[in-house]
Amino acid sequence: MRAAILASILAIVIGATLVLDACASVSELSVGSTPVQPDAALDAEPIRATPDAMLTSTLIDRLEAKCALPAGQSVNYTSAAQLSALLKGRWYHCGSIGNWDLPRGTGLAYGFDQIGTYAFLDYADQSESFTPSTDVNRSGQILYVAFAGTPSEGGVTEAGVAADASAGGSTAIPWNDTTTRNGFFVYLTRAGDADLEFQMLLEENPRKLHLNELGGTPVLSTFVPID
Repeated sequence: MRAAILASILAIVIGATLVLDACASVSELSVGSTPVQPDAALDAEPIRATPDAMLTSTLIDRLEAKCALPAGQSVNYTSAAQLSALLKGRWYHCGSIGNWDLPRGTGLAYGFDQIGTYAFLDYADQSESFTPSTDVNRSGQILYVAFAGTPSEGGVTEAGVAADASAGGSTAIPWNDTTTRNGFFVYLTRAGDADLEFQMLLEENPRKLHLNELGGTPVLSTFVPID
C-alpha cells in the first residue's frame, strides 16, 4: 500500500515537470519575435515596370528630334561629284527652321545613278513611310550650274543654260564632274513652273542640309536625313 502511494506521488511530480518544461520552451520561442501576418504582403502595392511601349515614338518624332540638335561642323565640297555624294538619299524637312512653308511630314529625295533626279516625299501616318511625288512640279531633274556673272532670279532651264554657256555666261556641270570649282548653284527643274534655284550648305555631326533659295524672296530651309 505504501509503495502504491509513493508511485502515484512520483507520477504526479514527473507530469508537472513535463508541463512546466513545455511552457518554458514556448515562452523562449515567443519572446522578442513578431507574429507573421499572412495577409501583410497582399496589402503592399506591387512594383510595376514601365512598359517599353510607353518609350516608343513615331518616325516624325525622331526626325523632329534630329532637327532640334545643335548645328554641326560645315562641310566644304569643291566639285559636283562631291555634292552629289553628299546629297544622295532621303531628307526630311524641318518645318520649325527657316521660312519655307511645306506641309508637315514633307521629305525630299535625291538620286544620281544616271542623271540627277529629285522628288518631294509625302508622309503616310499609318504606315510611317515616305512616298515619292509624281507631280511634275514636285519632281524632276537636278541641274548644276556655274555662272561667270550673277545668276538670274527667274530660274533656268537646260536649254537656257546651254544658251548662256555658249555666250560665256553660265556652264552646266555634270553631276559626277570632279573638277574643283569655287562654287556653283543647284536647280531643281519643274516642267510646269519656274525652276527652284538654291545654294546647298551642309553640316556633319549631326548631318543637316540647308537650302538657301536665290531670288527676290529668298527661301531658307533645313533638312535632316530620313535613313
